[in-house]
Amino acid sequence: MGTLAFERVAIATGRVNTSRAVDDIIANVRRMTDPAGNPLGADPHVRQKVADLWARALVHYTISQRVISGAAAGEPPGPVASIGKLYFCPLVDDLADFRLSLGPLAGQFGLDDTAPEAVGTRRWLRLANQARGTAIAGGSTFIQRNIVAERVLGMPKG
Repeated sequence: MGTLAFERVAIATGRVNTSRAVDDIIANVRRMTDPAGNPLGADPHVRQKVADLWARALVHYTISQRVISGAAAGEPPGPVASIGKLYFCPLVDDLADFRLSLGPLAGQFGLDDTAPEAVGTRRWLRLANQARGTAIAGGSTFIQRNIVAERVLGMPKG
């Protein structure tokens, strides 16, 4: 249990720097155009998704700081790490999936492609694949929900 708790701390505090990932997505969107040659950033759906990811990354940063401040104060890992993990995993999924959706064929290039844009695509494909494994690391989502229900909300074991 202790090992899983500390693994959750590592996951919840930003195994992936979500703020930097959003900044990278924003930089990519600024350079990209749609098939008609219009700036991709002018698309209201793209702008809305980027704003959503940016706000969620900010919330993740705040949760991470709470987990880190507890660790710095010598507190054992608690249910806040479970909340961080529950928040982190779908955020990373969405970051990778959205960025891959901006490329041709949703980023499904061959990994041996050496074109400059493929290098970035490999990064996001790797992140998408790692996100699936991270969802079970440190305890599955169901375990995290039970921890939050019992230890934060005070619900009985069921």
